[in-house]
Amino acid sequence: MPIQLLMPALSPTMTEGTLGKWIKKEGDHVNPGDVMAEIETDKATMEFEAVDSGIIAKILVPENSHGVKVNSVIAILAEEGEDIQECINSYQPTEIKVSETIEVASEISQAIQSIQKDDKRVFASPLAKKIASQNDVDLSKLTGSGPYGRIVKDDVLGAKKTLVKAEKIAHEIPQVTTESTSVELSIMRKVIAQRLVESKTTVPHFYLMVDCNVTKLVQLREEINHNFAQVSSTKKISVNDMILRATGLSLSMMPAVNASWANDKIIQYNSVDISVAVALDDGLITPIVRNANNKSLSVISDEVKSLVKKAKEGKLRPDEFQGGSISISNLGMYSIDSFLAIINPPQSCILSVGGISKKPIVVNDEIKIASIMTIGISCDHRVVDGALAAEFINKIKSHLENPLSLI
Repeated sequence: MPIQLLMPALSPTMTEGTLGKWIKKEGDHVNPGDVMAEIETDKATMEFEAVDSGIIAKILVPENSHGVKVNSVIAILAEEGEDIQECINSYQPTEIKVSETIEVASEISQAIQSIQKDDKRVFASPLAKKIASQNDVDLSKLTGSGPYGRIVKDDVLGAKKTLVKAEKIAHEIPQVTTESTSVELSIMRKVIAQRLVESKTTVPHFYLMVDCNVTKLVQLREEINHNFAQVSSTKKISVNDMILRATGLSLSMMPAVNASWANDKIIQYNSVDISVAVALDDGLITPIVRNANNKSLSVISDEVKSLVKKAKEGKLRPDEFQGGSISISNLGMYSIDSFLAIINPPQSCILSVGGISKKPIVVNDEIKIASIMTIGISCDHRVVDGALAAEFINKIKSHLENPLSLI
């Protein structure tokens, strides 16, 4: 009896994928655990392993096929000792039933076409019809001023004057031709679009922003990286590493923020797992630094660099990007002063980080120049209230303005 190999769901958000490459070919013998194909999900390229033993009788979905629906049949596997040709011949694909909604849509379409045909009837005087015919005026686009809306001579002559004036203006305006290209959406871009619409329409967002004096933070970072250079190390701590550490410490101190909404209850997490937004050609992915509150700046820096590299190569494992307590999105390197991000469900908060710039501030009634960075937070009001969010973002601010607390 033929065994159907189905397109797997390799992530919770996956509804379709791209079958990138067949590792096994027709006629090849496979055992449980053998890698059969490479599947491109909405997040990464992953290996599809066999769960049964047998011989690949027929590949139904060729390589580089896009938009392959989850649970659709991609190949047929013959059991041990089974005749391959008989296996192929006995395979009967499931017949797709036509939905009743299609029949309804057809009926609606026919009704609309009938209405449109009726709309083509116009009520005009014989003289109006004659003038319209001589001057190429479309009577169906005119509103009659005669009795019961009848189109009369003056209606047609008025439309003719308007048409002549429009043509004159059109000739006077330089004609600019523009071309547009339809771009096929990647699986990642489709999922991003779906999740962001879901987030903005179902999650009640509210936003807070605060300026941080990071003069000491910048100085400490320079000292740390200078010390690394003295011992011939190529390691460098980034400002983002320090923000991640500050967020982890603050989140561990406020477990009520380390939570998410789940229908009729709030789930509080026991570990502090922080997602870091990484920009890719097709969109955005958020690999996770686990237990960030218990890791040093050096360890966080190494992990982030490794995760970013794997993300850009499409080699992240599901456990490296699924979950997370909170996300951090940093656009400071793009010269963005401040912004407010959209929450990444099911998380309840996302931190948005702007760039560092020199600004005048007042200290003890004196104006001084300081390095200022604006951070914002977007919160799910079902989980985090305004006062709680204010306390949380100010804890992060305190760590950033007193950076020795990060060491």
